[in-house]
Amino acid sequence: MTENVRKTNEIKNRFLSNMSYNIRTPLNNVVGFSQLIASEPNIDKEIRQEYSNIIHKSSEKLMRLVNDVLDLSRLEAQMMKFQLQDYDATTLCKEACSMAQMRNEETGIQIEFSSETDAQIHTDIMRLTQALISVLVYPQEHRQARIIRFTLSQNEDMLCFRITNSPLADHAFVSQETIIRHDINLLLLKHFGGNYLVNDKTPGGPEIVFIYPIGFPNMAGGYEVRNRYFKGCVAPKDITHIRQQGGQRCMCYLFEGFMDYLSFLTIRVENNPQHPRLDTQDYIILNSVSNLAKAESILETYTQVGCFLDNDTAGRNTCKKLKEKFGERLLDKSMYYREYKDLNDYLCGKPLSQSAEPIKEKKQVQSARRMMQPPKKKGGFHL
Repeated sequence: MTENVRKTNEIKNRFLSNMSYNIRTPLNNVVGFSQLIASEPNIDKEIRQEYSNIIHKSSEKLMRLVNDVLDLSRLEAQMMKFQLQDYDATTLCKEACSMAQMRNEETGIQIEFSSETDAQIHTDIMRLTQALISVLVYPQEHRQARIIRFTLSQNEDMLCFRITNSPLADHAFVSQETIIRHDINLLLLKHFGGNYLVNDKTPGGPEIVFIYPIGFPNMAGGYEVRNRYFKGCVAPKDITHIRQQGGQRCMCYLFEGFMDYLSFLTIRVENNPQHPRLDTQDYIILNSVSNLAKAESILETYTQVGCFLDNDTAGRNTCKKLKEKFGERLLDKSMYYREYKDLNDYLCGKPLSQSAEPIKEKKQVQSARRMMQPPKKKGGFHL
């Protein structure tokens, strides 16, 4: 523990030392050249303009550095405030490219952008745009021809922003400022359940990749996120209620997580592509069985409730509570995939014998041969 504290203090002291130097330099420029202009009333007009330009550039650099340090502190303390909204991901990238190109007019950077998705993104538009701009411009004053290739693609439930030949990842521009910017970008992406990757050994030049999850909205304005990097919620956590157009349906289908809901939609479409009957009922996704109380008042308004919960202890107990409350109005649909932990496992062909939590009720014990049979999606059970 003592050794860890010592190392932490050393890192902090190095950081403060570097920051002191980076802040002192532009601050000295502002103070020094301001004093020169004030003390020399008869100074030549061209020289006065040159001094003014130095003051302006130093002020911008100082302000940017202070803002970055403040943003980094807020992100590390998880006190950053975000203005979240839905936005077209391709449009966001194009706008970031346009803003970066305005700053690149005299630097020699050209940006080649392409998109392979029409996905929507739920994020803080301003902060994500700032992060994108930071990898599309020179991190310090520099003039040299450079082509940056920027591609946006989608891999299942993740958006991939790939920036090749980014100056921010170039060793030639490493400084305390670029290190802080990398840290800000990483913490920002991590906050939303994504990732920030830097690779300086790609053939096309140093590369930076933003991984951003496509979330699932809930009723409180939060987003449920599931991907290989993250499983959780962009707060606040709540249930998701999906209502069909044209009025409330008589039936509501209840799911524990949104992956089960998406699996249900997939199975319906595969079983009957022409008439999948996706709009004949409303849907509620609990996003956690602990949210059951939040859903009960809404479920009360439906004539029937179809329950697609997990075949595990938590799922069975939740279904039992609902059965006690709603009686014959509650239809337990888990029987259709009783050999699987949940609908997603059924869709993936992963029976309970391969799941982490085997089912414990003796009445549901199946032979090993039957357990290992692949799911019969076409002409199997019809949800």
